[in-house]
Amino acid sequence: MKILSNDKLVTLQIYYYLPDFNNIVQEFIWQYTDVKPEFNRTHSFLSYWHENIDAEIQNIYLAHCDYWGNKIYRNVTNEYTYYKEK
Repeated sequence: MKILSNDKLVTLQIYYYLPDFNNIVQEFIWQYTDVKPEFNRTHSFLSYWHENIDAEIQNIYLAHCDYWGNKIYRNVTNEYTYYKEK
């Protein structure tokens, strides 16, 4: 049943720059549904980005909420850093 699933509405905000124009930071925002806590779709998108897109990611912000309208507010206290191995 769909209502009992862990689907979340996710907003992924990426700040990046192109290697030729490293003084210009650009922004990419994508909103989609994903399953918490694994966020498989998010991980596959970031893997695709690192393998196929020449842009270097500066910051990534991920926000999620209940897809079915359950409103719970939690203050964000953790920050994670994702490093690309060269």
